[in-house]
Order: sequence, then C-alpha cells, then structure tokens
Amino acid sequence: MLQFSFMYPEVLYKDLYGGSSKLDKIKQWVIQEKSAVCLVFSYKKRASDTSLRVRFMANMKGGNSNQCGRYTVTFNGEECDNPAPVQGVIVWVNGVTNEHKRGRSIEGICYNIPAGVIQVAVERKACSSYSTLDFYTGWHSMSRLQVEEVRLGLGRRQIIFVDNPDNSNNDEAAGITNVFNIQHWTWMNMDDENNNHKILAVTYNKTQDNSGIKVTLSSNFCQRTRGKCARWYFKFDGSECSNPGYIEGNMYQNHWDSSANINFHSPNTIKGICKGINTGSVNVELWVGSCHAWGLGDSTFGYMTTTALIVEEVYYTTL
Repeated sequence: MLQFSFMYPEVLYKDLYGGSSKLDKIKQWVIQEKSAVCLVFSYKKRASDTSLRVRFMANMKGGNSNQCGRYTVTFNGEECDNPAPVQGVIVWVNGVTNEHKRGRSIEGICYNIPAGVIQVAVERKACSSYSTLDFYTGWHSMSRLQVEEVRLGLGRRQIIFVDNPDNSNNDEAAGITNVFNIQHWTWMNMDDENNNHKILAVTYNKTQDNSGIKVTLSSNFCQRTRGKCARWYFKFDGSECSNPGYIEGNMYQNHWDSSANINFHSPNTIKGICKGINTGSVNVELWVGSCHAWGLGDSTFGYMTTTALIVEEVYYTTL
C-alpha cells in the first residue's frame, strides 16, 4: 500500500465579531489500496465545540447477488452516533453476477467528538440480512480521505490567521473564509421507491446577498430498469437552479442481458453551487424524476444507509 498525506497550514479562525479557535483546516490522505484491511489515520482536533467533516472517495467494488457491504468512518474505533453513521452502503439485491468497479464517494459530519488526537478510520463491515460483500478498494486508482474541523451554523465569515513561529502573537493574516453558515441534516434508511416526486425538503437561512448556496448530498442510488434512467435533482424555493445550471445526478442502466433485473444500490454524492438566491429563508428540496432524454426508470433512494445533506454559503466571487 502506498500512502501520502497533505495538510494545509495550521490556521487560527477569528470571528469578525470577536472570539477565536485554533483549527486544522483540512487534512488529506491519498492511498493506493487493494486489500480488505481498514484504513486508520491520526487527526488532531483543536477544539471541543466543533464537528468533524469527512469525505472518502475511492473505486469501490460492487459484488454478486444477495451481497452487501458498508464503508463506514469510525472515530477512535466507534461509528458516529451523533447524528448518524457516516457511511456508504453497497447492496446487490439480485440480478446478473457482475463485478462493478466504479468511483464512489461518501461524505458526512459527526458531532460531539472531543478535542485531541483522533484516530479516523475507514472500515468495511457486513450488513444485516445479506451475505458480506467481497470488498476491493482502489482498483487501479488512488483513494482519498479528507478530514476537516468545522463549526456548524456560524452565519458570519471568519478571518484566517496562519501560525507563524516568528510572530509572538501567531497572527499572520492569510485571508477570509469563503465557506460559512454550514447546516447538516441526516435521515436513516429512507428506502424511497417513488419514481417521480419530492424526496425531502429542509429550510435554510441564507445570510448574505452576494453568496451562493452549496449543497452536498450523500446517500445510495438505484435505477433497475433496462434502457431507462433516473434523475435526482435540487430545487430552491420551488425552482431548479439556473445560475449557473441544474444540480443533479443521473443513473442510466442498459445491461447486455435483456432479461437481467439489476437491483444494485450504489453510494455516491451530488454537489453543486447555485447563485442568485435571495437572503432569508430558502426551501431546499431534493426531487427524483425522469432524465431529460430517457424514459422514467424504477428507482430507489437511501436503501439501508445514512442520507446526509449539507448546505452552506460560499462567496463565489472569489472562486
């Protein structure tokens, strides 16, 4: 296994209205991994009143009929229970035996983790009611784990100061954060089988005129009808994003075996930034429906897994 790590400089976030906290902005590990062992790394969490945001991106093997496997993130050996496990669940319910080696990703936020050195691991575990998946991670590719210390709900920007050993006050200004006002929701085992409707809705309070809204959705997705397509997409106050464009994820299935019933649930994320949304209360909705050029497929969303939605403001003028 080859392993590389990279960390941005240690930073000091200072609220523009007072107060400070020393945080590691983000740490990333890059791994070339083909075995079934868990991946364990150390992360120094600076504050006790923050949360840890994790992202895992890798090529994850599918499996055979009646198999299931969970990629789950643990903190000091325990899965997150506040608010929910950070996990990606691969489920092959039935269908033609086939090894799907595809790029997949999971993302989520865990609360109430104490300050100090945290052992962050990506573990592979069995599911209930299914045979265990024959795990294979990182097929001819690199896997990435990112861990970031964040504060939820802060509706104001923060100045970033980088620790400077030559400066007794450690106050070397580096800029101002572009991302703020992070909100997070989770649902367990949604198992939504409706093919053309609103799946979920949340209310988000946008605080700035010149910011965009960034959404990140992590769950698993299934479209089982041959020659059909399912589309999951976001609406803001009842309309899809037009500036700059739709925020969506599509799944099309056309297996070579015309008799195949491919009932396969795959974890992934959908994310994007929408501009031009007014300040105040914004209704953020996730919908499922037909793709723009294909017939409506038979879909399932959030089967046997955690669904996580992260909404945040970003200053897109500095992107």
